[in-house]
Amino acid sequence: MWVRWRISKGNGIGAMSNPTAIKHIRDATRREVVEAFLRVELERAQYISLREEFRELSQKSDAEFFPRVRRFADQRSDTNPFLVFTVGVRGDERWRQVKKWELIECPIGELYTLGINPRMKEDLQTVGWNLQKFVEVGHARGYPEFRLNEMPPSDLTTLFGLRRQERGKIGSIAIIDGSHRAVSMAAQNIETTTVYVANF
Repeated sequence: MWVRWRISKGNGIGAMSNPTAIKHIRDATRREVVEAFLRVELERAQYISLREEFRELSQKSDAEFFPRVRRFADQRSDTNPFLVFTVGVRGDERWRQVKKWELIECPIGELYTLGINPRMKEDLQTVGWNLQKFVEVGHARGYPEFRLNEMPPSDLTTLFGLRRQERGKIGSIAIIDGSHRAVSMAAQNIETTTVYVANF
């Protein structure tokens, strides 16, 4: 997996990266994006038992691959936003609105979250849901679930997002998987990372 990130020189709380700083690396297929997500997701303890099945599935055709991933999405207890925008979940077919996926190099300052934990909502609102600002003003330190002193493994630094700007949100890329990793990178003064993004 392509991994590229840069150390921040420290822009200060008030500074924001320019969306024009986002660099297109290449277009990506929906299948490539889903397989990249599964490599990350299958590191989670509750899904380790599925690793071998999905490893074998990676050798199958799209006609077999996508229906199995859709069943995985439907059987989960949560509604994972990444799966909503790639295969659909329980009748939510927003993945059909995606015109293309691409791999980009993106400033951490351009990333905002659609939500991490309901307990964080007020703190996230005060910083426009922007993950870099969430770290810079010290909010992230109040939540032990973040690993602020650790850099994610290099094969887990690619994130997944949507290219869009929303009222009340600071940034141009909405993260749909990888917010915790983005917070860790921001805390380690990482300036850019790679992101698979959906374009509409």
